[in-house]
Amino acid sequence: MSFPVRAIVVRFPHSRRGLRAVQSIALVAAIVVGSTGAFLVSQGSRATVVTASDVLADFRTDAAPSPTGAGSNVEPEPATRPAAAATSDVTEAPSASPTASDAIRESVAGATPPESAQPTSPSDSPRRSVEDGPIFGMPEEGVYTYATQGRETVSMAGARHDYPSETYALVRHLGGCGWETDHRFVEEHRERKEYCSDGSALLALGFDSYITFFGQTAESHGRCDPPQVSAHLPADPGQRYTSSCAGDGWTSEAIVTFVGREAVEVGGQPLEALHYTQDTTLQGSNRGDSHMDVWYDPETGLPLEVIRRTQSFAQAFGGEVEYNENVHFVLASLYPQR
Repeated sequence: MSFPVRAIVVRFPHSRRGLRAVQSIALVAAIVVGSTGAFLVSQGSRATVVTASDVLADFRTDAAPSPTGAGSNVEPEPATRPAAAATSDVTEAPSASPTASDAIRESVAGATPPESAQPTSPSDSPRRSVEDGPIFGMPEEGVYTYATQGRETVSMAGARHDYPSETYALVRHLGGCGWETDHRFVEEHRERKEYCSDGSALLALGFDSYITFFGQTAESHGRCDPPQVSAHLPADPGQRYTSSCAGDGWTSEAIVTFVGREAVEVGGQPLEALHYTQDTTLQGSNRGDSHMDVWYDPETGLPLEVIRRTQSFAQAFGGEVEYNENVHFVLASLYPQR
C-alpha cells in the first residue's frame, strides 16, 4: 500500500547547549512502511514487546458486546474452506520472490493463543458463498497473530528495532465496505491501514504510523484519493495497477502487479492466496523505495503473508540519514482471538 503521510516533527530545544546535545544523538529517517511514505524525526531508541493480552485489551475496550453471548471461550472448529491446489495453473509468474523460511514456518505452526483468549468459531466469520461470485468479504474482527522475523535500522547511533517472533494485528470493521488492520510490531512501531472490500476489488484508503526512536515518537497520517487497488479478483498474472500519492514536499508512485494464485500455509493448512507485488518510489524532499510481496486471502482480503524491504534517505544536520527495514510475517490462524 502506498499512502501520502504528513510528518509531525519533534520540536528541539532552542538553547545552544541543548541543541548540541540533541545533535549528538538525533536522527532523521524517511520511512516507506510497506511502500508507504512516512518521515520520522526522533531522538532516541527503544523496543518494547507487545503481547497478545495488550492488543486484546484494546480490542475488548472498543468492541461492543456480542448479541449472541459468544465470548473468548468459544472453541475453534476445524477450518472447512478448500485447501489450495497442489499445483498452480500459472505457468510463469513475474517477479517471483522466496516463500517463508523454515524458521518462520515452524514459528507459525507453534503459535498458540493464551488459554484465556481462544480464537472465535469459524461460524462467526463473514465468509461468502461461491454463489456470490468473485467478491471480497471482510475478515472477522479480533486480534490476529503473525509469526514474524525482521528489524528496522537507522544509520545514526546504531539505532535498531528487532521485531519479536510473534506480532499482533487488530482488525476492526469501520462501517460499509471499510475495515482496518492495526499491527503492533513493537510498542515503538505501530501501523494502521484502512481498506475497503469493494466487490471484486480490495482498495487501500489510508495509513497511520507511530514510530519511536530514542524515546521520541513521530505520528504520521495519510490518504490516497482515488484509493489504490491492492488486489483485484479477476486479474490475470502480470496485470498491473498504478497509483500516485503526495504529501508535503514529496510524491510517491506505486506499481501493484498480480503474480498469481499460490499456496500459503496457515495453521498447518495450505490455503490458496492471491500473490501481489508492490514497488513504490518516493521523490521530493525525501527519497526512497520499497518492494513488498503480499499474499491476500481471496475471501476476505486479509494479508496471509507479507515480505517487505524498505530503504529511504533524508537530509538532517548537514548529512544524509539512511533508514532500512526488512520484515517477513505469516498469519498463524484464520480465526482471531477476541
